[in-house]
Amino acid sequence: MTVLDYIYEQPKELQPILLTLRHLILDSSSQVQEHFDGVPFYTYHRLFCYLNITKTHVTLGMCQGRNLSNEQGILTGNGKQVKHIVVKSLQTIPTTSIREILQEALLVNELHEETKKRKKRQKHSQN
Repeated sequence: MTVLDYIYEQPKELQPILLTLRHLILDSSSQVQEHFDGVPFYTYHRLFCYLNITKTHVTLGMCQGRNLSNEQGILTGNGKQVKHIVVKSLQTIPTTSIREILQEALLVNELHEETKKRKKRQKHSQN
């Protein structure tokens, strides 16, 4: 199943929300990879975000949410790692705030990747 197959199997009122959020995610970087594993997942060096639904809304889950500033005040959740944005209607999508959060999440993943590479180089130089 593809992500689009999944989206078009969802309730009609949630499809435009899912499509808009998908577009925002894929538009955040040409290097974001999309895959389907029960729900749409997006990677950028590592897990980046995902989309999920309930009967009444769509959730944009930020996999590294605890490392994000949440200056926009729209990330919620009590999880140790993941924070999310709840979207109940197409008209209430905070597009600018989501774009900002996605860009910050991309940077968090880039910094994580650079830290891993630096540690690996240091380990090899010590041997």
